[in-house]
Amino acid sequence: MLKTLRAIIKRDGSVELKEKINIVKETEALVTILDESNYDIFYVSERSLAKEWLLEDEEKAWKHLK
Repeated sequence: MLKTLRAIIKRDGSVELKEKINIVKETEALVTILDESNYDIFYVSERSLAKEWLLEDEEKAWKHLK
């Protein structure tokens, strides 16, 4: 299962997750660096798309893929 988490990468390279997550074993992750000048665009797009993605009909249409 893929899960996206918000995090901060500090200058020393350490990663601080912005939310708690329960991991039962060591897990690999991919990290995407967000350009701060475009961050507002990502956030607005996410909110806008969520209106369509969170519809009940949309959930029913994709349920067979879960």
